[in-house]
Amino acid sequence: MSLGSIRLTTSDRHRLFVLVSAAQRRSALDRVRARGLEGDIRGAEVVAPTEAPPDLVTMRTTFRITDLDSGEDGIYTLVYPHEEDPSEGRISVFAPLGIAVLGHRVGETIEPVVPDPVRRGRLDEILFQPEACGRYDL
Repeated sequence: MSLGSIRLTTSDRHRLFVLVSAAQRRSALDRVRARGLEGDIRGAEVVAPTEAPPDLVTMRTTFRITDLDSGEDGIYTLVYPHEEDPSEGRISVFAPLGIAVLGHRVGETIEPVVPDPVRRGRLDEILFQPEACGRYDL
């Protein structure tokens, strides 16, 4: 579960709506996760990719997050489901952590619905954000 409204780029919003629509035809778990993500997408503030703040988690952003319960931190990249590889730190936007961090900014606290791999976390740093590098195609 994310706290407060999120901010999405127009391109991420469009791609995620397509993804959510496709997920409705898959497994029950995909449908449940898609519904949660769809609610966040519909309620999001939308900005042009060129206007995305550099501390915002967008698709394919690599970020550092600290688990506020354990004190441990981790580095993850938010990716589309077919790119997911937890052993490489690539977290799907359909995963609880992915849904929770999407559209949030450095310094904000997030709480995934299911604590995997973080129960309650603080976004500490953006290590790579496509929009900040002028990569609007990612």
